[in-house]
Amino acid sequence: MSLPKARRDATFDDVCDSEANAWRICLETNLGGAELHKKCGAHQQTFDTCVAAWRSSVGGAVQVKGENEGEPPFQCAAMSCLIGECLRKYNYDFDRCKPHTQFFKHCVKSFYGQDYIA
Repeated sequence: MSLPKARRDATFDDVCDSEANAWRICLETNLGGAELHKKCGAHQQTFDTCVAAWRSSVGGAVQVKGENEGEPPFQCAAMSCLIGECLRKYNYDFDRCKPHTQFFKHCVKSFYGQDYIA
């Protein structure tokens, strides 16, 4: 029996959710900070370790994304908000906020298995 697509993806909503959330909280706390990689690196490593363990159990063919086309996985959605928040806070300084875009893309790629949007 095959589950409808949205329901099938929903079964992955809790995969590494606490790790993604801890990483997001660190990124939000240090929004636009110069040492963002250094301050949040341990959280990203914990997230990456969790995703690697999950990927080893489900295989590389599983592609998790949001319920609707173009939406990120549930675990990454809040990270996308940090991009706009950073840009508004720092007068649209794209260089300063670029790490938030990179982290969001990394999160999405981790769950989707490849770049969802290049």
